[in-house]
Amino acid sequence: GQWVLSDLVHFPGGGLGIFALGIGYFWLSKSLIGKFEAPTTVQGWIKRCQEVLAQFEALEDKDDTPKKNVDRTVALKNIIDRKEPQKIAFVSSNDLDFPEKHLVETTIAGSNSLNLSWFSSLPLKDKSWVWPNSLFEQDLIVYVLPLPLKASDLLWLEKVPDDQPSWVMASSCDMNDWDDQLNALEAQLPHRWTKRILRWNKPDKDISKLLNPIRRVLDQPRRNLALTRKRMLIKLHSSLQADLENLRRNKFRIIQQRTQWVVAGAVFASPVPSTDLLALSVANGLMIKEMASIWSCPWKAQSLQIVARQLAGVAVAQGVVEFSGHALLSVAKLHGSSWFA
Repeated sequence: GQWVLSDLVHFPGGGLGIFALGIGYFWLSKSLIGKFEAPTTVQGWIKRCQEVLAQFEALEDKDDTPKKNVDRTVALKNIIDRKEPQKIAFVSSNDLDFPEKHLVETTIAGSNSLNLSWFSSLPLKDKSWVWPNSLFEQDLIVYVLPLPLKASDLLWLEKVPDDQPSWVMASSCDMNDWDDQLNALEAQLPHRWTKRILRWNKPDKDISKLLNPIRRVLDQPRRNLALTRKRMLIKLHSSLQADLENLRRNKFRIIQQRTQWVVAGAVFASPVPSTDLLALSVANGLMIKEMASIWSCPWKAQSLQIVARQLAGVAVAQGVVEFSGHALLSVAKLHGSSWFA
């Protein structure tokens, strides 16, 4: 403010500049923490995913939008329309003898329809250790674990999503040492598996009593399906958001380059040094407005504060350069050789 008043209007505004500086420092010194306000309900995540799809339509080229958005919309619709039966998977990292499928199904089904699957093909060695998508979509996981615990099984158990209902079925034939084995296993596994370990000693005569905890969980199908739907929506949103962010950054690069050329041209053509700052602020303000459109960011006090902080930093830097430049020129004019240098 002081530079504009003194250089352009020739008004002595030193006091005004100091006053504005004090207010600006107080406002900009507040700490700012940006965070994503994640929805807490299934409907909230559906609405959020639909908003992301609408942003794709607004930013993508019209030639590419129809096909890509159809695939994204279908993926969202499949999750929304996901209904019974509940999906339960028995999982293992090697070829174990699972309990008899028909016996397990009749034991845990009760009055609820189930879709029971066996997955005994988790690799013992994997570079990424990514939980398979086919298992991610299951409503409940039972990990059949042979004792003693192997490193590969521990790595896979750590990849099971925290919000996915799951149990460990430890395969042990030694009845006498079970308490010691259970204590050792609970000490080795993450805390989430405490009191979620079932003991299976291969004969299936006690399978009904063994699977009682799982049957109680499956008696709430509506809750289990809602949890799975929410988990899948969060994963879909994360994937869509990553693609959208790449698209936004590509759009922003074009705007950024254009703004740099505009600022460079304005600085080169400006007759008064302080108008450089004015041109810089206007050009960056227009760029920020376009960024707000790309990122679908409504103007709030917090976002304005962040913008002002960035522009103020540039203004202070230019002010220091301009002041030191004037001082050096004043000194240099006293001596010709210094001026030449």
